[in-house]
Amino acid sequence: MEITAQTKAANAEFLLRATPPTTPAAICLVDTGVNANPDTANVFSRLSLYGLDGTDASPSLHGTQMAMLMGAPSNGFGMVGLWPAARIVSVQANDPGQDAAIPDAYSTGIDECATRSMTDQVRVIVVTFATEVPLTSPERAFLNDAVKRARELGVNVVIAGGNLNGRPIGAPADAPGAISVGALDATTGSLCATSATGTTLLAPGCSIDGALPNSGAPTTSQQGTSAAAVFVAVGLAALRTWRPDLTVAAAEELIVNAAVPVASGRRLDAAATFTAAGLGGVAQPPVPTPTVAPSPVPTATPGPKKPKLVKPRATARLRGRVLTVRSINRPAKARMRVTVYARDSKKRTRRIARKTVQASSVRVRVQRWSRVEVQFSDPTGARLASSTTTVVRR
Repeated sequence: MEITAQTKAANAEFLLRATPPTTPAAICLVDTGVNANPDTANVFSRLSLYGLDGTDASPSLHGTQMAMLMGAPSNGFGMVGLWPAARIVSVQANDPGQDAAIPDAYSTGIDECATRSMTDQVRVIVVTFATEVPLTSPERAFLNDAVKRARELGVNVVIAGGNLNGRPIGAPADAPGAISVGALDATTGSLCATSATGTTLLAPGCSIDGALPNSGAPTTSQQGTSAAAVFVAVGLAALRTWRPDLTVAAAEELIVNAAVPVASGRRLDAAATFTAAGLGGVAQPPVPTPTVAPSPVPTATPGPKKPKLVKPRATARLRGRVLTVRSINRPAKARMRVTVYARDSKKRTRRIARKTVQASSVRVRVQRWSRVEVQFSDPTGARLASSTTTVVRR
């Protein structure tokens, strides 16, 4: 598993291997919505303040990028997020077709997320919008009340400080009770040139490793306090997963006090936070297993050769953005693995999705496809996997 620059900078490598003791606390992302791809599989609920379907309604696919940075699983597509076990609720709060949102929208987003504390186990809200434009008195009151209500419901609120090129934070990061986050260079540790100053915490926000939402191609161009904020949100959600007894204030005190003092503020240290919370055993690197000389192994008599599953007969059909793959000869109890490929703008073929189901059909959300590979396997191991059938788009 590839370890990203931001994972190293946040001292969060243990989150790649640690198994949560229970269902992870959810993070509610107030952003531009999230599109479906293999790296956003951990987004289990999509909401929209505009009555839309909750997919990404922005030119930059900002919300999709943030969800990938938080919780992308290790699956061969794109990247690996800071915490592959993260559970994410997405709230699309931007003006449709733009990257920005009006103040009442992100405040409403905070309110919507807070209500999910009871139904979806949301324990952390992260808001990625920022502005230097002063809020009106009603806008300020609405924002402050939304943050206050979230805290009363047991939910931490993390807000990006803004890409303000060294100027102090503005709204909504300056709301009382919110944790404001600035951006550090993931490789040098210095403050990113674009970051706001005067934030509660700092986290990796430039020179980070990412992936393009549509193709999964690697990129290091993603930068800003939005990324830094989602990393802090992940740290809090992970902490409150292993320590569900913590109050909002206690969780914040642990993550802030465990942060490393640097010239521009305090840098997120996930392992130190866990250690301060009495979870040092979770954050410690695994103890290597001692090497033992192998005992002689008796030669086994070969058993009967396992039968091989029949080669799939399959079809693929795209309607709208849903690709349906069907097999007409799946053996009883066999699993069907479907791998979807598409050509990018440079005519290179890339894998865009993979699903394994114990059914004869599977649906995958895609924008386009060039070929599909289908293979049967036996979950009991009694039969060998089938040969692969390739369906090519004509």
